[in-house]
Amino acid sequence: MEQLSREGTINNIAMTNWLDSLDDEERKIFVDSVFDVIRSTECETMGELGSNKLKTTSEILRALSHLSPEQNKTIKFAMKQLAMNRRESLREN
Repeated sequence: MEQLSREGTINNIAMTNWLDSLDDEERKIFVDSVFDVIRSTECETMGELGSNKLKTTSEILRALSHLSPEQNKTIKFAMKQLAMNRRESLREN
């Protein structure tokens, strides 16, 4: 099995700790919201998401502005937790 790079190991630890820091409801709201935003672009592949960045970014920002207050709160909390877990993983590794 191929070993992860230092960066890969740090990211893996940060993501695992991040997911553990969210309860089931927060995870559900976060994932559902992210997929709603991605679906709003009507892109079917990751390549399509990156092919027209200006149009895609505009659609993503529009979709984000239509999320409910609960979705916005949860996304902000989840992203803050991810950043904190990344910093902690960098310090520890």
